[in-house]
Amino acid sequence: MTYYGVMMDNIFDIRYRMVRLAQEQGISEAARVYATTRKTVRTWKYRYEQEGLSGLNDRSRAPKRIPHKIPEELENRIVELRRRLP
Repeated sequence: MTYYGVMMDNIFDIRYRMVRLAQEQGISEAARVYATTRKTVRTWKYRYEQEGLSGLNDRSRAPKRIPHKIPEELENRIVELRRRLP
């Protein structure tokens, strides 16, 4: 598929090409070619510079911790009681 004159195979390749374009021609030009914001281009460029190719992979959006979640042993106890006492 072609999008704004760029072949798009998968999201990783798109991000890599966008970062390379930003390095060569600037952030504004990359944002224009890829129809995104300069902030998005800066984000991927920064991640690439800090982490290399692995920085271009998707990251989990799940919270790192859940403050209201009950402890695992209590959860297991509740599940066991529900199994025994329907």
